[in-house]
Amino acid sequence: MSKTVSCILFHLMIVVGATRGQPISGGVTFGVSQVGSAIPVSSALGTRMAVDRDGNAFIVQDALGPGMGTVLLVYPDGTQIASFVAGLGILGQPSTHPGDGRVNVAVWLPGLQQSTIYRLQPGSPALPVRTVPLIAQAIAFDGQGALLVGAAGGPQGAGVYKCVGLNPPLFLGALANCRDIAVRADDQVFASDGTTLYLIAGGVATPHWTPQNSLPGTVPTIVSLTRAPWNQTGIGLVAAVNEYIPACFCVFAYAVHLDPNGVSNMGAALTSPDVNVAIAADCARGLYFLTDNGPVASMVRSLWRTEEVATGGAPASLQSTTVGQVITATIDGQVGVPFLLGFMPNFGQLPPGFYAAGYGLVELNPWDAMYAPAVDGLGLFGAPSPFGVIPFSGTAVLPATIPSGLTGLMVSLQVVMPGLNAPNGLYYVSNTLTIALP
Repeated sequence: MSKTVSCILFHLMIVVGATRGQPISGGVTFGVSQVGSAIPVSSALGTRMAVDRDGNAFIVQDALGPGMGTVLLVYPDGTQIASFVAGLGILGQPSTHPGDGRVNVAVWLPGLQQSTIYRLQPGSPALPVRTVPLIAQAIAFDGQGALLVGAAGGPQGAGVYKCVGLNPPLFLGALANCRDIAVRADDQVFASDGTTLYLIAGGVATPHWTPQNSLPGTVPTIVSLTRAPWNQTGIGLVAAVNEYIPACFCVFAYAVHLDPNGVSNMGAALTSPDVNVAIAADCARGLYFLTDNGPVASMVRSLWRTEEVATGGAPASLQSTTVGQVITATIDGQVGVPFLLGFMPNFGQLPPGFYAAGYGLVELNPWDAMYAPAVDGLGLFGAPSPFGVIPFSGTAVLPATIPSGLTGLMVSLQVVMPGLNAPNGLYYVSNTLTIALP
């Protein structure tokens, strides 16, 4: 399908129709799909992971012998490579670099007060990228690529340090048992000691949020922390909580979204009894859950991926309805904000997306030869379209009549719009909507 036909189909045939009011509140729901199952894990309680720009999960497994750990690589199709990394030393909590979307992990050896940071990429050996004079239990990166290290010890004791260039590590705050670090999209740094999230500022660790037990007599613990990847939740973090229930020797696991002003529940995203959860975010809208398969912590785990489902009223939510030969797309957003709605024909698999450093993956690459702008309010492909602006209702409604000759063709659509509350503080990227033309 040529760009000329595409533009005629989705741009010239746009008709301004009635708009619907934006709901008072909008949330995020999730579709859950199993990525891999029966993943062998050397220690059921010591598993940490990170996911790269291509959806590859790198799972750090605790040592089978003294001082050594391994990394299990799981591809998006569930293919596994055991001991993708092995024999380097003790491994910490891995993290995804926002600049290139690749996973990094810190390694150290007993007796040495330093760690080596390795970059992990399928098809290549682990590549050492730098050394820091700290024993790194966990690492993370801010938007500028500066390295944050949760260290068991350092010049000012255990806590979180910021490493910039060749400068000495900058002490951010004390934390005795730093299990995890995450940097919010506004570059605020958070860490977890298993019970409380701490905002690290001015050398003081300040309590931010503590999980409360949802059932009497239970013991909740934060087991994993990651930067929120969802376009619709805005700037925030996601924490996975395991709530131990002594009465049945089981665990109730759930996840919460932590926004700058408090806590908002994300809903039943893989919420289940008898499941221990560790989480990691990918570079698009996916959140990965690594779970036990049953009530007894075993040597077997399952890897799941959840993905954002469009919800009316949430920023950059893209939805559609079909009546006869008319498809109507609805786009939620802030009043007066311009947007770009583009699409590609989908013949079963889309070409690789565009990775935007500091943000993540845009599944529909505007520079791809098959990409076509349907409604360009940003003026990236010519004069800005007057239809490409969110109206006073908060929802743009764009009906298009589909010629019968294109019936059955599969197309994928996506919206890009500026947004100060977007995860990167710059712009939102909507869910990717794939539909069959009527």
